Amino acid sequence: MLDKSVSDNQAPFMVGMTVNAAGVTFTGGAGEAAAGLKAGADTVFRIFSMSKAIGTTAAMILIDRGQLSMDTPVESVLPDFAGVRVLAGYDAAGKAIFEAPRVKATVRHLATHTSGIEYEFWCKAEADYLQRTGGAGVLGATNLLTALQNDYPVITHPGTRWGYGPSIDGLGLVVE
Repeated sequence: MLDKSVSDNQAPFMVGMTVNAAGVTFTGGAGEAAAGLKAGADTVFRIFSMSKAIGTTAAMILIDRGQLSMDTPVESVLPDFAGVRVLAGYDAAGKAIFEAPRVKATVRHLATHTSGIEYEFWCKAEADYLQRTGGAGVLGATNLLTALQNDYPVITHPGTRWGYGPSIDGLGLVVE
């Protein structure tokens, strides 16, 4: 089925696996995941928003075990998060103005999408900033913390607004 789907141009490549109570019963791939790289069980996928269920579940397990709290400041686990700044606007020359967050972002802020970190394709202010600065956007980033410190600003102060974005990626880094 995988080979047929790829040969019928339904997908550029596919990877499949089946399991039962005894373990893995099938694993295979068809097509090329990248030029010259056959798709297989070790193919790496970017799972986008599916990470949200995984990240929040992992965090809730740690909270249930008493190893983490919803009120844990993110920077106490990820010290680099202390350098994150909020976009406050632009000066007369069009240069971005940043300010320190009014409150420290917590695990709760990350888990509830109230951290101030928003996707540029849902948030006009983020998209505008990236257009003005030529920033790559969060989907091009390989590390959320690096992006937040360099070219992907926090848009609102933590706890002030719900905004869909990569907050759960940050929560995953806390869990890690």
